Amino acid sequence: MNLATIHLADGSSLDVPVSLADQATGHTARISREAIPPQAVSVDFMPEYLTARTGDDGYLVVPHGHRWSGSFISYFTERPDTEFVSSGCILPFFGIRQTDQAILAVVTGMPYDFEVVASVTGGRYRVYARFQLDGDAPYEDLCIQFVSLTGQDASYAGMARRFRQMQLEAGVCRPLKERLNPELAYAAQAIEIRIRLGWKPVPSPVLEQTVETEPPMHVAMTFRQVEDLLDSLSAQGIDKAQICLVGWNQKGHDGRWPQAFPVEEALGGEAGLRRLIAKAQRMGYQIVCHTNHSDAYRIADSWDERDLIKNKNAGLSQNTVWSGGQMYNICPARSVELAGQMLPRVAELGFRGLHYVDVLSVVHPRKCHDPAHPQHRGQTVANLRQVMERSRELFGGFASEGTYWFAAGRLDFGLYVTFNLLGKQPDIADRIVPLWQLVYHGIVLSNPSSETVNVPIKSWQAQLIFHEHGGRPLIYLQSKFVSGNRVNWMGEQDLTADTPEAMAASVAKIKETYVAYQAARDRQLAFMDEHDYLTDKVCRTRYSDGSEFVYNYGETPYTVAGLEVLPHTWSQVHQ
Repeated sequence: MNLATIHLADGSSLDVPVSLADQATGHTARISREAIPPQAVSVDFMPEYLTARTGDDGYLVVPHGHRWSGSFISYFTERPDTEFVSSGCILPFFGIRQTDQAILAVVTGMPYDFEVVASVTGGRYRVYARFQLDGDAPYEDLCIQFVSLTGQDASYAGMARRFRQMQLEAGVCRPLKERLNPELAYAAQAIEIRIRLGWKPVPSPVLEQTVETEPPMHVAMTFRQVEDLLDSLSAQGIDKAQICLVGWNQKGHDGRWPQAFPVEEALGGEAGLRRLIAKAQRMGYQIVCHTNHSDAYRIADSWDERDLIKNKNAGLSQNTVWSGGQMYNICPARSVELAGQMLPRVAELGFRGLHYVDVLSVVHPRKCHDPAHPQHRGQTVANLRQVMERSRELFGGFASEGTYWFAAGRLDFGLYVTFNLLGKQPDIADRIVPLWQLVYHGIVLSNPSSETVNVPIKSWQAQLIFHEHGGRPLIYLQSKFVSGNRVNWMGEQDLTADTPEAMAASVAKIKETYVAYQAARDRQLAFMDEHDYLTDKVCRTRYSDGSEFVYNYGETPYTVAGLEVLPHTWSQVHQ
């Protein structure tokens, strides 16, 4: 009998049967929501066929989550006992490869409420799904579809391809090349240039700001200075760029959300912003801006505690302390209403392109326990998708901070897929793999990591991993802005344009990026079909357009197909 283990609030547990339904290529395991007792904390699905022993041929496949490492594989090598829990997974699947076959596990019931547990204990490897219920009744059956893969599909790339196929066949998303409207077609050909115009200190010295106690805003670039930047870009022959204005709103970046208006006067006010937008569009540039419908500060003229997520104890859901002071989380049910009020007014300013809404696709869907607008994670996703859809209707496209799979089908560009590809990874991880890109490259434009923002001034490792993961270039002027013990998550190296000299240096780097991207940008419409390791330090990607690339992270040259790939570089093997 197949069983799952339910963990209860009092520390006890019980095993319950799992129903199985056979399919052509595997089976589906299900526990009905009615079978889950009240106050269940979590449920572990632990099938025996997702286990292996040290020395076996194969590996575990684990998607990264909101601990923001990289997605990885773990070979069945001898190692000390360890466990890694990937919470809030960016993809709803995991898997195991053993010899010449593999099993793909796709979570299809309660897919926003599970985590992947990968462990090795006494030489026994295991990977399984744990549903985190936190004492709340499940809103649907707990369900996992197990798919058997053989031959060339028995790999992490094969798992990703099969999941992509499932997504496309279900109509969840469509390839970029099938849905190109003018704004998206332009963005795919253009580099992204984000400009942080102004901000208050981070962390804020004032926790709960008022108009009287609000810290002053630093002005980095006015709307007139952005016009000068556009002139410099044009003079250097950069004919396609999407400009995204960050901090155009009242008191700059994260100044008073959910208040955006009036347009910040210190930057040039609404008249200056409209003039900038009109000029950018006359010059052939696509220009959009940054808004936020998830965060709230007390200083906002629209502050209302009834808009906020409530915890189980009825307390207000807080986040970090940022430019506007103590940040609170807006309930997604209210985000729909607030965005519905703000976005048309923003669009009326003249913006057109992939409109950027902060946070939406980078945060694991939140619950709300306010009886006036309760939200389980499935309802949260439905509401966030409404904001995404409205953005596309008003501006022509939608961009956001991350690339959680629930945004697929609405998301056109993700600012970063993860935060940490180059730093320390989980002890059980052996190889970082572009698992998300193997599913969504050719469906969603993306930048691989916060580490690959401003890639031309970053390390060779960052530049190599940017190309390996098929990134769309993201330039961020004034990316570095936090102080104290806070981390500048996009790096300590920065590009600025607040002086003529800084602007000239940054435009030179932008041109370098743009020229390099011209040779690769058509590939944004192709699927990433294959990724594998040729050695410990050399890997390879292949795209659906037939192109193939080899990346050498080692210290010695590597020869493939008669082509020598030098250390710290990449080469195209096939056109």
